[in-house]
Amino acid sequence: MLTELRDHHAALTRLLDAHRNLCDATPIDYQALRHVRWQVAHVSRKRLAFLADTIFPFAEAHGHVKAAAGLLALRDDAPIYGQILSAFIARWSMEAVAADTIGYASASLAYRRDVDKRLFAEERHLRLLLTEVEWLSAGVFPLSADQMAAAATAC
Repeated sequence: MLTELRDHHAALTRLLDAHRNLCDATPIDYQALRHVRWQVAHVSRKRLAFLADTIFPFAEAHGHVKAAAGLLALRDDAPIYGQILSAFIARWSMEAVAADTIGYASASLAYRRDVDKRLFAEERHLRLLLTEVEWLSAGVFPLSADQMAAAATAC
């Protein structure tokens, strides 16, 4: 499950890097930018479907475990995240991008920071939950949240 989530993250990160490179290029290749924007949307939908179909149900099934709270919070924030994404896409049509490339590059950079934070949170919370579920199934008393975070990031 963690490996598949990382694969989704890696695919999205590669495309966001390509997007950034296209935004930084002079002149901007608008056809390539249009294509990479479509790819970002496609890969994002696949990642969100994986979260909805696999990760969030796993967190719900282990809702009694303290570490599930982070993933459940991300699940609850998913509609807001989707609205932010939709608003970004609506605001920045290709025509708007062509009219204000500097504004688009700036808005894209801010959006990228938000995406990076979310990807980090998804992986971190899944690692914490998987670690705690494994410990509980082995009959090990759960560590504090700080100790679990240190253990989960050590992998």
